[in-house]
Amino acid sequence: MVDMEEMLMNYWRTISLLVLLMLSIDVIGASEWYYWQRDNLLHGEIWRLFTGQVVHTNQAHLVGNIAVLIMLCHFYESILDGIKLIALSFAIGVSISLSLFYTAIDTYLGFSGILHGLFVWCAIKEIHQGKVSGWIILIAITGKLLQDGIYGPAVSTSELIEARVAIEAHDAGALFGGIFALLSIASPIRPHINLFATLSHSR
Repeated sequence: MVDMEEMLMNYWRTISLLVLLMLSIDVIGASEWYYWQRDNLLHGEIWRLFTGQVVHTNQAHLVGNIAVLIMLCHFYESILDGIKLIALSFAIGVSISLSLFYTAIDTYLGFSGILHGLFVWCAIKEIHQGKVSGWIILIAITGKLLQDGIYGPAVSTSELIEARVAIEAHDAGALFGGIFALLSIASPIRPHINLFATLSHSR
């Protein structure tokens, strides 16, 4: 039987490690080695496909994304365990990075694209469970993305993070979060994945 207390501890340990990774890169000031940069990636620095998502422009950008991540994980801890959090963050992050090659962006930093994807993934999973809250979150995110696309992101946000808000990454994150959610619902191998996740939390 799975120990619920142990599952929650492992879940929050995973979140802590992800936050620690973001903080460590910021503290040592090594972000130039990790952010998404088109030319560097084309020259073989493929680690930037994921690490570009966990570095930030400044401390306000970093703290803001960490706060949203913790809020998301607290709100969705019943459907988003540690394994899923890491796997989804990696899959959505790499998918965003690949999609950015089809834009005019040369440099990108930040976890917000992944956050959009995680929110959409969780919202669709809740909709599948018959929860109205899933529809509320999905409609809210869709409305935000449409507003940003039509009118542009808030100027105050750009000033706060000292950079242009990459709405392309937000759109891509939301799109891939939705795709991965639908695939996880439709996939015939989903029970085996759930069994693996359950066994990994068991002693």
